[in-house]
Amino acid sequence: MKNLFIHIGWPKTGSTALQEFCHANREALSAAGLAYYACFGSACGSIVRALRKAEPLDEARRRFLGWAEQQQASNVLISSEGFSGVAPDRLEAFFDPAAWASITVIGYLRPQEAFFEGWYKQQVKWGSKASVASYLAPNSTIWRQGDYRPALDAWAEWCARHGHALRLRLYDRRQMVGGDLGRDFAAALGLPDLPIAPEARNVSPSAALIGLYLRLPPIEKLQQINRRMVASGHPAATGSGDLFTPELIAQIRDTYAEPNEAIRSVWFPTRPTLFDLPAAPRPAPADPDGLAGLLLKTITKMRGPEVAEAARIALDRPAAGP
Repeated sequence: MKNLFIHIGWPKTGSTALQEFCHANREALSAAGLAYYACFGSACGSIVRALRKAEPLDEARRRFLGWAEQQQASNVLISSEGFSGVAPDRLEAFFDPAAWASITVIGYLRPQEAFFEGWYKQQVKWGSKASVASYLAPNSTIWRQGDYRPALDAWAEWCARHGHALRLRLYDRRQMVGGDLGRDFAAALGLPDLPIAPEARNVSPSAALIGLYLRLPPIEKLQQINRRMVASGHPAATGSGDLFTPELIAQIRDTYAEPNEAIRSVWFPTRPTLFDLPAAPRPAPADPDGLAGLLLKTITKMRGPEVAEAARIALDRPAAGP
């Protein structure tokens, strides 16, 4: 019987980078003692989607357990950031706990202001035109998602009831083993010598670039254009921790002070606070014209001159308020 590791995210905690690395390096990881399973593509999001649609998982379970039985490695890893939001009792039929020598659940938590920023930028890359104010409006869905306790408590209760392990980590390089997600994840697996070295994925566009995207007319598959922009090397194209004002960050921190303290007291009792103060954002170069020009050139190359001309007209208009 093998040991099963279930990586449950949470969203915006480097899951994609880990999944793509493990999928691309399956043979090397297997030789080192870890077999990585992906249902579709490089992860197992299809299992989450099937659960949300109440679809049967019998065939998916048979494929997974049959695959695991054939592996030489004694450790099996399955990953989806969506697992964090799924009731673990509903996943039991898929994993079949009785088939494993041990089960370990691994999850990463990220400061809410970083999670909110990352998810907002993701939505803009997908074409959303919502402002930060509407995104963080009172009683919006995102505020409920910022309280990690319901999902964490469900997984903790499930693990305790069945004798499984739950290893909770912080998605902050200042707190990671070696300051590196790959080494930290290998340590969380209890296999520190595993050769895990994920490259950055979903590199964050800067607040300045997000501002330009919000002013564009609807453009098909804007995320493809964004990938080209953040890979361009332009000094103003990428950024993190640069979207929210200090006042908004303080409001977010104050909102989650109580739930975060409850999590800290149980899972990180030696830490003074659950999350450290955010790192100072890198100063953004004052080069809006150069960034807009590069965006228009990229749109021309990828979507043609007509789309680029519509984008130019939109960018020439005065920017709307926040």
